[in-house]
Order: sequence, then structure tokens, then C-alpha cells
Amino acid sequence: MSAVINQVKAAALTGAGINLLVTDAIIGRKVPAPKFAEAYVASAREQGNEALNGFRGRIEAPTLKAIGRFPEPIADAMITGRTAAWDRLGIDAPTPKKAAAKPSTATATDEKKNDAKA
Repeated sequence: MSAVINQVKAAALTGAGINLLVTDAIIGRKVPAPKFAEAYVASAREQGNEALNGFRGRIEAPTLKAIGRFPEPIADAMITGRTAAWDRLGIDAPTPKKAAAKPSTATATDEKKNDAKA
């Protein structure tokens, strides 16, 4: 039962944190918290930030792929607007993943030819 309560508490803190981050971005400064709730507010902001970073990391590549289908002036405006919105929230762009090493294109027959020459 306590595991369920912990999950509910984490979800509530994450939701509150996202709301706080968005409110902070709209107002342009951090919303002050009452003294008794400062620890909860700090935890909520941290969890909200982690959730938004994870969300942006998951949606960035498919979104850019979809935006690429628009004409260039529209795509540029969309990218500029998205970047400004994420920057206002304080969420960094995800780092691109490095491409995996490509497998060798040599075939078994190529290897046999090389062995025969040796």
C-alpha cells in the first residue's frame, strides 16, 4: 500500500512542479512559496523539471521530423517558436544520440577471395 501512496505522491509533486515551472515562466520570476512548504515546492520543481526534460527528449526527434515536411519559412518559424517556449521554461534541448557503428559491409565471399590471395 505504501508503494501506491509513494507513486501518487510522486505524481502529485511532478504535476505541481510542472505547473510551478509554467507559472514561473509566465510571470518571469519564481513564485514565492510559504515557509512551511518550501521543501515540497523545491522537490516539486525538481521533479517537474525532470519530467519536462524527459518529455522533450522523447518528442524532439519526431517533432522535428514532422516540422521538416512544412515549407522552409514555416518550418523555421515553428522551430524558432518551439525553441523560445522551451527556453522560457528553462528546459534544455536534448543531446543528440551518437549513431551506432555501422556493421561491416564485407561479405563471406569477399573474405574467401582475400584468403585465396594470401
